[in-house]
Amino acid sequence: MKQNLVQINDNFGVVSDEKGNISLISKENDSHDFEKILLKENELENLQLQLKECKIKEADNKQKIKEGEITNAFLVVGGIALYVALHSVLPLEMLLLVMGIYYVPLKCVLSLIYGTRIGRYITKKKLTIDIAKLELDVPTLEKELAKIKEKSKFKVDCSTVVESKEKIYPENLLSIDSYISEAHNKVRVLSLSKRK
Repeated sequence: MKQNLVQINDNFGVVSDEKGNISLISKENDSHDFEKILLKENELENLQLQLKECKIKEADNKQKIKEGEITNAFLVVGGIALYVALHSVLPLEMLLLVMGIYYVPLKCVLSLIYGTRIGRYITKKKLTIDIAKLELDVPTLEKELAKIKEKSKFKVDCSTVVESKEKIYPENLLSIDSYISEAHNKVRVLSLSKRK
C-alpha cells in the first residue's frame, strides 16, 4: 500500500509503501493526478485484502459448520444410547432429567466452540454476499485503474537500488536534484494513507 508521495512536478514523483520501499513514478501527461492514481491503487489493494479475508472467514465458517454438525450428530447418538441404556431402569421423569443434564451442558459448550447453527448459516449467507460483491468490485476497479494509467502513461521505476551510508535509494533517485531545481515551487508531499 502506498503511504507517502513526494511530487516533484506534475509528471514526476517518488512514492513509498508501508514497508519503506521507494519507487520513482512518472507520467507523460496531466490527464490524472498522481494522488488519484495512487489512491485508486490503495483502494484496489484494500478491496483485494477484504476479499482475501472474507474467503478465509468463509473457509473457517465452513469448517465450523462441518464440525458443528458432526458433533451435534454425536450428541444426538449419545442421547439415544443413554435413553436405550436407562429407559428400562429409571422412571420417565428421572430419565428425562438425566438426559437433560447430559444434553443441555454439552449443547452449550458446543455452541460456545462452534457457534449456533443459525449463527453459522447467517455468517455463511453474509460472507457469500460480501464475496460476490467484492468479486464484482475488484475487476471493475482494476479496469478503471488500468484505463487511468494508460491514459496518463503512468510508469513505476523501482529497478536499481544504490546503498549509501544512511539509507538505500533507487539509483534514479540520486538524479532528483535536477528535477527539484526545475520545479522548485511545485514540490508537494502528500500522505496517501490514514495515520494510526
